[in-house]
Amino acid sequence: MAYKFKTINIDKIHVNILNPRYEPQEDELKEMDLIVNQGKILELIKDIAQYGLDPSENLIVSYDEKLGVYIADEGNRRVTAVKILNDPDITPHFTKNRDKFIRQVKKIKEKFSYSNIKEINCVIIDDEGIKHHFIELKHTGENKGAGRLNWDTESKVRFQSTDAFRKYLLEFLKGIHPEIRDNFGLTTIERIISDPDMRDAIGLTMDRKNQKITLINDNSKQKLYFILDGLLTKKFNVNTFRHKKDRQKFAQEYLLNNEHQPWKELYIETITNKDNQTTKNNEKIVTAQNNLNQNNYKESSQKDLFNQNDWDKVNSNQDNRDQDSSDKNNSNGDESPTGNFNQESESNNDKINKDNSRKTSGRPPKDIRDFDILTKAIPFKNQYRKNSRINQILKEIAQINYKENPVSAMYLIRSILETYVHEYIDYFASLDRHHQYKMKNIPPQREKRKKSLRELIFDDIYNHLKNVIQDYANTYELIYVTFTDNNKASAMQIINYYIHSGTHYPDQSELLEAWSKISTVIETLDELLAKNAGQK
Repeated sequence: MAYKFKTINIDKIHVNILNPRYEPQEDELKEMDLIVNQGKILELIKDIAQYGLDPSENLIVSYDEKLGVYIADEGNRRVTAVKILNDPDITPHFTKNRDKFIRQVKKIKEKFSYSNIKEINCVIIDDEGIKHHFIELKHTGENKGAGRLNWDTESKVRFQSTDAFRKYLLEFLKGIHPEIRDNFGLTTIERIISDPDMRDAIGLTMDRKNQKITLINDNSKQKLYFILDGLLTKKFNVNTFRHKKDRQKFAQEYLLNNEHQPWKELYIETITNKDNQTTKNNEKIVTAQNNLNQNNYKESSQKDLFNQNDWDKVNSNQDNRDQDSSDKNNSNGDESPTGNFNQESESNNDKINKDNSRKTSGRPPKDIRDFDILTKAIPFKNQYRKNSRINQILKEIAQINYKENPVSAMYLIRSILETYVHEYIDYFASLDRHHQYKMKNIPPQREKRKKSLRELIFDDIYNHLKNVIQDYANTYELIYVTFTDNNKASAMQIINYYIHSGTHYPDQSELLEAWSKISTVIETLDELLAKNAGQK
C-alpha cells in the first residue's frame, strides 16, 4: 500500500515552511505568522474549538528523519490553529496585533470550553506522485470531475434550507426534552421523522419547506420524549432505527402496543419527579423572593411584560453615543437592537418613559422618541466625505421631520443604506487581488452585480466583515439577524414593504427602529471607508 494511517501527537507535527500558499519561509514560526495574518485563521480556530477537527479529513504528513518530526504536506492551517488553541502564547512574538489576537483566542477557548487536542489523525503517503495528485485534487478545483465539484446556486439553497430546518428541529426538540443540547446529534432523529410510518406511529406531521412540525396530541409528545430520552441515555442508538425493518419493529414494540406503553410510563414518572423537585426548590427560594426590592421587582416585571428589550438597547445606544460620539468602536453596534421591528402600543411606551431614570451629564436624558429628527434621536456623523450623494442624503435626513414625513424618511433610510453598500463594495472589490482586504467573488462594476440589496448585505458584506476584516463582530451579527431572508420581519423586508405599499406607511417606532439598525451598519461601513479609501 502506498500510504498508511497514523495518529500523531500534535507536538510531533511541524507546519510546512514550503507551504504552496506562500513564499518559502526560514522557519516554522515565520510560516505560522503568515498563516495567522493572511489565512483567516480566527474563524478556523473558532470552528475547531466548537466542533473539533473535521473527522472526514486526515492530515497528509511525511516524516523528516533529520528533524525527527512529521511535516504537514497538507493541513498547515489546521495544525497552526490547533497549536495556537492548545497554547495561545505560542503565537509568534512578531505577529501583528499579537496581544489582541491572543485575547480573542482565549475568549474562544473559554466560550466553547475547549479541551486541548493532543493527537491528530494523519495519513503518511510514501509515493510522492500519489501524494502530489491528492493534494492537487483538493486545492485546484474540479479537474474535469476528478476533484471536488462546486455546488451551484440551487444546490446551496437546498443545503441551506436543510440546514435551516435542522436549526428549527433542534429548537423544537429542546421544547420536548429539557436535556437536549446544541451538540445533540440530529441524524438519527431525522432518520426517524423522515419515515412516514414512524411519523404515523408517533403522531406528528412535518413540513420541511416551511420548517414546521406539529404533534397531534399529548401522546405524540410523550412518544417523542420517550425516543429522545432513549437516545440520550444510550438505551437506543442509530442501529435501533437504521433500516426500515428496524423502525417497523420499534414502532410495533414500543409505540403501537396498547398493552405495553413504556412511553407513557416514562413521561408520568418524569413529570412526577419534576413536580417533586419543583416543590423543594420553591421552598428554598420563597424567602429570597420576599426579600426582593419592590421597585426593582416592578421594573423587571414591566420590562418582561411589555418586551421592551429593543427600546432599552436603542436608548442605551443613544446614551453611549452622547457620552463619546467620536468613539466608533463603542458605537459599532454593541447596543443595537437585534429583534423584530417594534410593534408596541403608545401606552406601553409611556410606561417605559416613567421608569426611565438614567442620567446623562447630571440630568435625565431626553427620550429619543421626543426628537423630530432621526439623527438627533440616534446620532450619526460620517467620517467618510468622499461621496457627495452620501453627504446630501445625510444632510436631508438631518433636516426632515420624520414624524410628519414618514414615507420620505423611510426612502432616505433605504437610500443611505444602498449608497453606502455600493460605495463599500466599489472600493473593496476593486482592490488588487493580493490585498489583504480584497473583496472576492463580486464584480467591482455596479452594473454587473445581479444580487438584491439584501443579498449584497447578507452575503457579501457580512462575509467580508466576518472572514476578511475579521472585526466588528457586533455589526456582522446584527446583519445576520436583521437581514436574513428567513426572518419575516427582517430590516429589508420591512423597509421595502413600506416603500412599495400603496396604502400603509411606517409609524414613529418603526422608523426609529429602522434607523437604529441601519445607522449601526453604515457606521461600520463609513469607518472602514474612511480608514481605507481616505478623504478628499
